[in-house]
Amino acid sequence: MREIRPPGPARRPFAHAALATGLCLVGLGAAPARADGQPAAPSPPPSTIPEAHRVADEHAHAPQRLTRRDAAALGAERGTAVLVARAPRAGVAETKIAADAIFTLLPRATVTAGARHAAVGSGVEIGAAVMQDIHVASVRGARKDVARALGRLVDVDVGRARLDAAARAALAWITMAEAEELVRIRAAGIEQVEGILGAVRARVKSGVGEPSELAMALGELGAARAGVLDAEGMLFEARLELRFAAGLPPGEPIEAAGDLYASDDRAPDEAAALRAAERGHPAVEAARARADLARDETRLTAATLAPVVGVGVAYVREGTGDQVITGLVGVPLPFSSPGRFDTARHRASADVARAELEVAKAELARDVRAALHEREHAREVRDAIRTGAIEPMKEALRIARAQLDAGTREATTVLYARQRLLTTQEQLARAASDVQRADVRLERATGVLAGGTP
Repeated sequence: MREIRPPGPARRPFAHAALATGLCLVGLGAAPARADGQPAAPSPPPSTIPEAHRVADEHAHAPQRLTRRDAAALGAERGTAVLVARAPRAGVAETKIAADAIFTLLPRATVTAGARHAAVGSGVEIGAAVMQDIHVASVRGARKDVARALGRLVDVDVGRARLDAAARAALAWITMAEAEELVRIRAAGIEQVEGILGAVRARVKSGVGEPSELAMALGELGAARAGVLDAEGMLFEARLELRFAAGLPPGEPIEAAGDLYASDDRAPDEAAALRAAERGHPAVEAARARADLARDETRLTAATLAPVVGVGVAYVREGTGDQVITGLVGVPLPFSSPGRFDTARHRASADVARAELEVAKAELARDVRAALHEREHAREVRDAIRTGAIEPMKEALRIARAQLDAGTREATTVLYARQRLLTTQEQLARAASDVQRADVRLERATGVLAGGTP
């Protein structure tokens, strides 16, 4: 079973490495906190980036606010994979009608004409014959079986496509929400760096600070602005992907609704998750339907290429004026089996389809266990950052800033403290995103995503 991992805002290695160390020296104070100590829900303040450099995908009307559940529902209904999966339905309906035809082979008519010259008399001789070949095996029944199997395959494949499309849209929403949070964190940092810059200018003007401190603060301000531009670029790509995955117009203004940091942390039941996956998961049902279709197509091939018996009637008007009517029966001679090659070829495909069904079941069980582990591990990482790193970093920055204001500490220490705090805040945002991604992958593995997410 393939794992759907839609491209989110492409995480550029250089951008994330450099901006997490140098460019992340963008602010002093921590982002506004909620009661649980986490950053507030994404609500970017007005950016200080010049208007010419803003993300150019905004419309005059208010943006459409989407929750993760909204995105999954739109993907399940409008995703491109769903459109492709639904495409064969008209053709399948036609096969069901055509399979009910009585004649699987058309009658054959033969006409002869000539002249007879004989001692007893001469004249024009005319003959006609009609033959109907009849399959020994039931081709009509085999065709009906194939039409039913094909219809079943299309139906379950639509379910599989809905699940995959919902997962793609949900993952795209998470990537967009993460990008919005990075924009918020980095944009808020610009104001903090400007505050440091003001304090450093005063120190240098009074002769207490070194000119190098002023140069460093100016550089940090430029890096902070570049960091916001980078995050806005990631946000543009994330919105583009979500619009595509959710079937929205390319320029539709959208933004994430909901809290990136919120999650249901109740421990899932592994046995129940495995049972849910085994009970009609679209990926397994699609593999089973393909195996059934391959089996029925093998039977249809064998029936179609089986020997036929011909029956008919012939009429002859001889040149002497006599008329003859005869019945005809044609029976194949059993010298070989002409359909053996094609039947064996289809049987090999059916064997592969049955093997793929067993592989799909095994992959599904593996995916459920992997998703359960990823879900637990992602929460451990997030909680370790939130409880063990954020608060100490905030305290270190508070002390360093107080010392700077008292004139007992250089700006370098404050900038470094802010760098570490901002890096940790971005780590927390990415860890929270990973928690949500783990939830989506578990929901996909258990086959419940298309029906809605928590």
